[in-house]
This record gives sequence, structure tokens and C-alpha cells, in this order.
Amino acid sequence: MVEINPDYVLAHCALAGYYRRLGKEDKALEHAGIAQPFMVSENEYNQACFESISGNADRALEMLGIALEKQQVQPLMICSDPDLDFIRKDARFTALLH
Repeated sequence: MVEINPDYVLAHCALAGYYRRLGKEDKALEHAGIAQPFMVSENEYNQACFESISGNADRALEMLGIALEKQQVQPLMICSDPDLDFIRKDARFTALLH
């Protein structure tokens, strides 16, 4: 999708997550860097996912808390969203669910 539309931000986010899972941090950072300027206009849930993928646990958890308060997402969804795998073991993640 990025070859067809290089400005498709969510594709860059997805690629960053896949590369991070594969341990290819340089490629993950490359795609996260492309997406980052556009993420400020996304809702808090999408920002939380992006920050999680980018390795910014503090910001991811902050945005996730806001997203839950605004009911942008249901707790069940955050338990299975792979974008949040990078923060799921953080005790603060579990605290947000209670």
C-alpha cells in the first residue's frame, strides 16, 4: 500500500509495528518517523497505538487513558489490539482496565 500511496499514514504505522516485532528497529523508526507528524490530528486511541508501536510507553498509556475516558474504544478491544502488545505487560496498562 505504501508503494501505491506513500502518504498513507496508517500503512506506515502498521509497517513500523511489523518491523519492530521483527527486531528491525531502523526500519520501524523510519516508518514511524514518516507517520509521526500526521498523528497529532488522529484521535487519542490511534495516538496511543502509534506511541506504543514507537516505544513511547508513557505517552501511549496517557493517550490510552484519555481514549478510554472518551469511550473511543472498549476495554475488550485494547486487550487484543496488536498495536498495544508493546505496552500490554506494563502494570499501568492493567490498571487502566480496572
